[in-house]
Amino acid sequence: MDVVREKAKKDYMAGLKYKDICQKYDLSMNTLKSWVKRYNWADERKNKGKKGVHKKKRGAPKGNKNAVGNRGGPGGPPGNKKAEKHGFFSKYLPEETLNILQEINEKDPLDILWENITIQYAAIVRAQKIMYVRDREDKMFSKA
Repeated sequence: MDVVREKAKKDYMAGLKYKDICQKYDLSMNTLKSWVKRYNWADERKNKGKKGVHKKKRGAPKGNKNAVGNRGGPGGPPGNKKAEKHGFFSKYLPEETLNILQEINEKDPLDILWENITIQYAAIVRAQKIMYVRDREDKMFSKA
């Protein structure tokens, strides 16, 4: 079967149609299609004769001067929020809250979980102290 597959590959690379290759080697269309997909023949045929596949580069070309002259440094004028990860938050939240959010991002999730457990435990203990009543006449929090 390997010999047939190699011959079929040569014909495929030469540009023969699926139908013609299948008839020539007595193959089913599904077998040929699975070989083309499994062994990446289509990619080989597409890149035949090329040195390397072109990969699309991201960002500005080397030596680009479009951002030069902006007083806010690279990326635009002063107050530009392009480089911020959460621009939505910075628009509506106070700076103190943003600082807390940044600290949270740096913390280990287990530390955050433990802090939440201790805060909840403290709230439960405090609530129990507030709700504790010695007897009917206990008016600790009543207005007197």
